[in-house]
Amino acid sequence: MTSIVRNLPKAWIKTTLGHCVRLINDRAYLRHELLTAGTPITRIQNLNGGNNWFYSDLVLPDEKYCDAGDLLFAVGEGQT
Repeated sequence: MTSIVRNLPKAWIKTTLGHCVRLINDRAYLRHELLTAGTPITRIQNLNGGNNWFYSDLVLPDEKYCDAGDLLFAVGEGQT
């Protein structure tokens, strides 16, 4: 850990991000799966301010849907 976190409040503990969050990777959509109506698909461009939305009618596992309060992160290629 860097010196930036040396002076944590006494009640805090040092840990890794993986112990604090559950990271779930999204899936890649095929062109024919991107529709103009249905359930909105949040893509990296939407996290970066883009307003071009696609939709899907696929039924996915519950973990692939966003819920209120979820934090979404975009990771560029080669950074995973």
